[in-house]
Amino acid sequence: PDKADPLQLLDMLLTHPHGGTSFAPPLEWAAGRIADSKNEKTFKRADVVLVTDGEAGDQSSASRTFKRFDGLGARVFGIGLGIRDGVLAAWCDEVSVINDVSRDTAATNLIFNGL
Repeated sequence: PDKADPLQLLDMLLTHPHGGTSFAPPLEWAAGRIADSKNEKTFKRADVVLVTDGEAGDQSSASRTFKRFDGLGARVFGIGLGIRDGVLAAWCDEVSVINDVSRDTAATNLIFNGL
């Protein structure tokens, strides 16, 4: 029971709760999953990786969402694909931006080797 079932992990990774560029709904969904898993003792520790090529239309819930993750002891890592550096700052503990995945090998290795 120390490791998550690979099929369940894949299913979770393929879930797109609401899609688009509204960051709050998928992050709230992830926070709920982390909270539930802590109650069930499924994960000892969990973090979230937010990958986007868009901008959050509504920043008003960023602070509340960020505080919820902090209260869960979880961090949010943001990976922006071709976006301005500040887009993810209000939502994430750490942010990396890749402007051209096909050319930015060093940044891609840094991000994905660090996960």
